[in-house]
Amino acid sequence: MRAVRALLATVVLSVLLAGLGLLAPRCLDPAAAATEPPSWTSITLTGIAPALPARDGTLTVTGSVKNTSDVALSNLQAIFWRSLDPIQRHEGMQLALASAANDPVGLRRPDAYQNVPTDTQRSLKPGESTSFSLTVKMAQLTLPAVDAIFMVGVHVRGRTVTGGPDITLGRARVFLPVVKNPPDNAAQLTTLVVLSSQPSLVRKGVLADDHLAGEVRPGGRLTTLLQAADTPGGSFAIDPALIEELQTMRSGYSVLNAEDNTTTPGTGQGDAARWLAAYAELARRRDGYRLLYGHPDVVALVHAGLTSVLTDGEAAAKGVAATASLPLLAMPAAGAADATTVAALAALTPAAIVLSDVTTGESRPLLAGPNNIPILNLAATTFGGGPGPDPRNTAVHLQQRMLAETWIEASTTGPTDTIGQLQVISTQAQAQSGRKDVGAPWIRRESVSRLLGSNAAPWSQRYLYPPTAARHELGRGQLAAIKRLQTSYATWADLLVEPASTRADARSACARAASSSWRGQAASWARFVGPQQRTLTESLDSAIKIVVTQRVITSAHRGLSFPLTIRNTLPASVDPADPSLGAVRVRVDFTSASRQRLRVAPIELTQVAAGAAVTDNAQVDAQSNGTVCVIARLYTASGKAVGRAVPIDVKATQAGTTGWIIAIAAGIVLVGTSALRIRQVARERSAATAARIEAAGPDQVVPPPAAVEASPPEEHNQPERVDV
Repeated sequence: MRAVRALLATVVLSVLLAGLGLLAPRCLDPAAAATEPPSWTSITLTGIAPALPARDGTLTVTGSVKNTSDVALSNLQAIFWRSLDPIQRHEGMQLALASAANDPVGLRRPDAYQNVPTDTQRSLKPGESTSFSLTVKMAQLTLPAVDAIFMVGVHVRGRTVTGGPDITLGRARVFLPVVKNPPDNAAQLTTLVVLSSQPSLVRKGVLADDHLAGEVRPGGRLTTLLQAADTPGGSFAIDPALIEELQTMRSGYSVLNAEDNTTTPGTGQGDAARWLAAYAELARRRDGYRLLYGHPDVVALVHAGLTSVLTDGEAAAKGVAATASLPLLAMPAAGAADATTVAALAALTPAAIVLSDVTTGESRPLLAGPNNIPILNLAATTFGGGPGPDPRNTAVHLQQRMLAETWIEASTTGPTDTIGQLQVISTQAQAQSGRKDVGAPWIRRESVSRLLGSNAAPWSQRYLYPPTAARHELGRGQLAAIKRLQTSYATWADLLVEPASTRADARSACARAASSSWRGQAASWARFVGPQQRTLTESLDSAIKIVVTQRVITSAHRGLSFPLTIRNTLPASVDPADPSLGAVRVRVDFTSASRQRLRVAPIELTQVAAGAAVTDNAQVDAQSNGTVCVIARLYTASGKAVGRAVPIDVKATQAGTTGWIIAIAAGIVLVGTSALRIRQVARERSAATAARIEAAGPDQVVPPPAAVEASPPEEHNQPERVDV
């Protein structure tokens, strides 16, 4: 009974704690989705100044509000909001990140408001937006007098019905460190700016789209990232394929229209040239690395058995002079990988492999990896967005989250503890969040090279790669198409007399097609890969042709053969130093519908120059007269079929003449041999008779051999005796 009463007490206490929201599982699973309150607007925060306010200073929050409903909103007002709950531990951060937008309720500051859009016009139609700016004195926020992280933000109030009550139409929240006494320790912050973009080069001088022009112009994503990388203590990692595409743009380029295969002039030539010049200056004075060529989806390639794309990409990277000397950082998409993938990356002997702390399950920035290759441990959980509702990944949210997380880490560890975070920046918002003018005394910025020079922490090398991560990989259809593209390029290279440039194109094209930027972008990916595959298929089908009449007649007196022409329709080489450019080497095989009646011998490897044709005779072996269908097909030196099969009706006449000639000749030989033998026997008998005559003497007549043989012995002529 005592045990039963204890159990009942435990159940009741658990129910009470759950009702109060104090039960431990909430802390253990902060990512549990909270039920968001209804919203009629979307609030985007664009600025917070200062990022680290003093308690006796002021704070300004700026942003924009958009009517996302289907009704007109009126009597609109943006009001400053804050929570009085201090956050001083990681658990508190996780609870805040998982909380609904109205949890905690917090307080609005009535004197810190703005009528929007204006004092006289306070309504927004569906889809309309406006901006706001709210300034408040920190002392008026009545925050608890402790160093901590607080949530502050904006509420938009108004009416959904004319004359109705004012309600909260939307909310926005952000973390705000309020710190008077900096912690004794400092967190080492290592920032790695990733310079890459979705591939667009489909062939020499032609891009699939012009998105790079927007990214390299002033204020564009790549320009902002380049500026973010140019920070003391910062590092960058660049995709060699990006350099090649920007060099193509700098030289003048066209943009492909996939609908009709036409092209239009590109618009980013000047901006590409300026970006490349700025990059050259950055690479000269900052800590730089290179990514795998095309920034491929290494996990998907390894799982599909297409690791050759990785090794081919490394070969392609060696041809990009601007990045060839940089050490390699192997970085799978989102830093997610399993043991097999990491082993494949380690085989490339990179300077380091970049993994997410979600994958490693560790918080330290540098770990001991396989084959003595260090693991750069990306703090994905630290550098995520801020508290909801969306949009929560703005530059303001990212910046304030980073400041908050690093303060908690520095303030909760001892002064002699080694702590640090690795931040990877690849978006414009992330780049803008790491402004140089935001200096936190608890942050010490170090480069990737300095981090790699420190002691790596021991690690179990257990990788967390859940099925949810696998579902983000490139799809089966995409991987099958990459394999087909690889095979088509290999066939084309096998066909050419000089395949070096085609093999180089194949290595770069397949790596671009396998880029991790194509995840979840099947339609865009198809517009990129489709034109390349069609060009290859058409070239393999029609660039090299068999020219022959569909019906040929052979006869014995012409040697049982017929002429066949191989034509190379590729443009003739204009380079006098390389006349073999575009030349092919092929053989012709023939498949007979009836090999017993007629066969055609293959035409061995023949070299055909670009724009030229070669004619040869196909030798026929016919066993009988008549017509047999023969299929002619071109093959490369390794036996890969190219071109289109050509049916030929081969009619053989006088096909048996040769056989009769051989039979008659054999008969003549037989008759002649018999006559010679008879004559030889007669001569031998004449010689024997002459020898007997000479032995008998001149006066004695010797009967001919026939007579001698005809006379029986003397005893045969005696009377028959009868024994009694």
